[in-house]
Amino acid sequence: MAQDFDGSTSYIEATSAVVTAVPLTIAAWFNPDSATVGQTIVGVTASGATNARFTLQCQSTGPLRAAVQAGATVAGADSSINITAATWQHGAAVFTSNTSRTAYLDGGNSGTNTTNVTPSAAALNRTTIGTQWRNQVREAFFGGLVAEVGIWNVALAASEVAALAQGFKPTQIRPNALVFYAPIIREIADYARGITLNQNATTVTPHHRRYG
Repeated sequence: MAQDFDGSTSYIEATSAVVTAVPLTIAAWFNPDSATVGQTIVGVTASGATNARFTLQCQSTGPLRAAVQAGATVAGADSSINITAATWQHGAAVFTSNTSRTAYLDGGNSGTNTTNVTPSAAALNRTTIGTQWRNQVREAFFGGLVAEVGIWNVALAASEVAALAQGFKPTQIRPNALVFYAPIIREIADYARGITLNQNATTVTPHHRRYG
């Protein structure tokens, strides 16, 4: 089972940010309806007037992106290959510092970016799956399936990201640094810190198992 997002209104959200500064890692399994739509898989974002975010997202041009925003400044690292529609893939965004971030697709195929961007820690106040906040509204809704979402307060090594893509669960990779874990396979819950999650318009959908 996995949660199915409709691409227009669906999301899962915690009204708090599970991490507010680098280093951090965001990872998830995802199966997008389209490979040419800009959409957010998972993010730590800001719902207020100050734009700030760390996101794992799909670019409309094809690659997976580890994106960061501080006010009007946006930067991102793109995977070296494009995502595929209607296919289970593993994505990870590793934010090592304010001048280093890496996107991984299926455990490798990485790309990096070194633009200096420092999101406001005070502004970050949402943990989102299937959407992000910008200019005080939700946007970039994800269409497709998402499961096994993990967020760590460390920068995972390339070998650890590869292990996740091979089927290791987030709880098996640096569990002491795991600040958010939502399998969202059936029920909606965070198993790392017990953070309350709000659900809107997602549904449980059977799928061919690719992880766990």
